[in-house]
Amino acid sequence: MMQVDVVCSDDRLRAAIADCLAGRSDMSLGFATANLRDALKAAGVLPPQALIIDGDEKEMIGEQLGQLQAIWPESPVLLLIGMADMGSVVTLLHKQVQGYLLKENLRRGLPLALRLLGEGELYLDSTLLRPLLRRASLLRSQSVPLCVTRQEREVLDLVLAGLSYKEIANRCFLTADTLNAHIRNLFSKLKVHSKTELITRFR
Repeated sequence: MMQVDVVCSDDRLRAAIADCLAGRSDMSLGFATANLRDALKAAGVLPPQALIIDGDEKEMIGEQLGQLQAIWPESPVLLLIGMADMGSVVTLLHKQVQGYLLKENLRRGLPLALRLLGEGELYLDSTLLRPLLRRASLLRSQSVPLCVTRQEREVLDLVLAGLSYKEIANRCFLTADTLNAHIRNLFSKLKVHSKTELITRFR
């Protein structure tokens, strides 16, 4: 069973998360604290298999999040974002965060997001894709070689946006073999050897 811990000062949001996980056989709520200090006190127990943080806790996104991950380096982080943050979603991207979920989609999206993080995948709420892809295209317009085809660029954008290969294939209507061919071509043209290296260099 996947243990999920929460750091959030909003009582209602903590209760909503607990309600989403209640009664599930595959996930359970570990600790749910209002602040970093209490979270650090819990560091003596087994590391969580996922850590949920409220995106409104701005002080958590940075040095203090780094403190938590120094203690639990293998625990993926899911950041909950409100609709008010949609316009600045790019500024919320952080290398120490593996998942982004809109609070408004909590009940529908939380189980899937946690399952993917537990499998080592990244998760990005589909509502956040448009502003991210628009920004990503602008940033990479001069850094991606011209030899990359339009289809390969689309695949690259979706990889960098955090979609799994299966999600990319479904979104682009590609077979697994065709997608794998695009990925191999991207690795060769961009001179990288893994998905992780691709994300690190071009995100």
